[in-house]
Amino acid sequence: MTMNAEHVSFWRPLCEFVDELRHYSKPDSLSKEFDISIRQAQAISLVWKLTEQKNEGITLKELAEIMELAPATVSELVESLVRKDLLKRIQNPNDRRAVLITLTDKAIHLLDESIRKIDATSGQLLAELALEEKEAFLATLGKISAKMLEIKKA
Repeated sequence: MTMNAEHVSFWRPLCEFVDELRHYSKPDSLSKEFDISIRQAQAISLVWKLTEQKNEGITLKELAEIMELAPATVSELVESLVRKDLLKRIQNPNDRRAVLITLTDKAIHLLDESIRKIDATSGQLLAELALEEKEAFLATLGKISAKMLEIKKA
């Protein structure tokens, strides 16, 4: 199979960059430190983002849809995080039969620590770039991200 050289020259360094960025942001080290899997860390992050937007917890169904996993799988994932005191279930004030998933203080600490490490790494990575280079990089990244979402929705 023949590959387009221009495409390869784009995606290969991009993949290497993403791999290095994962290394620097150390999600696995946080996972090890807090004894959680990468998928559990992803669930915590998603609950954080969504509850921040809604200012309340999220349903298991919402979390399952966003993670693109079966509700039963997400239910097991949430239960394991409840046992680790990282997520909690609260009664939905709008529907007494339903529960909402929210973060515990321990999970908020995990996120704060993760953000602190990512922020420190970002500062080191961006220190050598001029303002114009940072702006161009972010603009390009924004275009690529928008196109990725467009392709995903198609």
